Amino acid sequence: MRDLENASAPVIKSLAVGGPPSELDDSQRLMLGRWALKTASVLSASSNYDRKIPKTHLSEQFQDHSKLPRNVVVFAGLNPWKQSWWWEQNAYWPGLYEVKDWTANQLDNAVKDSYKIILQFGHLVLLIGYWPDENWNYYVPLSNYVSLGSNAKILEWAPADILMKKPSGHHFVLKYLADLRVLPLNGGQLYDDLDSTWRVINRLVDIRNALSQADEGTG
Repeated sequence: MRDLENASAPVIKSLAVGGPPSELDDSQRLMLGRWALKTASVLSASSNYDRKIPKTHLSEQFQDHSKLPRNVVVFAGLNPWKQSWWWEQNAYWPGLYEVKDWTANQLDNAVKDSYKIILQFGHLVLLIGYWPDENWNYYVPLSNYVSLGSNAKILEWAPADILMKKPSGHHFVLKYLADLRVLPLNGGQLYDDLDSTWRVINRLVDIRNALSQADEGTG
């Protein structure tokens, strides 16, 4: 584990100040993907969140350094705001319950075994995800992300071009967690109206900011 930390440090430092992930070679991508999963596993295990990354996902990658655990995906991207760091775990799979031929109970059970974690250091965003059913595809805007040794089938989707109003933590997490989605191989439709989804998110953030300002005014 120490070797992984030492080898990853210069790569992470370069990306945190805006170095492009697309310039990483295959060995660097896998190394960074393994480091991201290891770090996410430690943070998840120490948190009070009720869904943890399975311990087997951490042990498997140290037994076999050549790949990530099956159906685990890790992506690197850049964000425009340079806050020092941020992390959050959430089973946030937008549009999931619009998938046809799956009951709400089936989806609930799958979500319980899934995870999605975001790590952010300066300009670097690391998105780690796992969906337990191998008969589903991952979708991500590949123009914005680089896969880091992901061990699953990944397809591209193009999100609506949303202009963020401000780099609030809540807004930041929703934006990047929403970039990773899943759909079954045998059909399903990506969300009918992405713009309306983001309008709802923007409205919720506006309300949250307004309430925060009101609290500050009465404090």
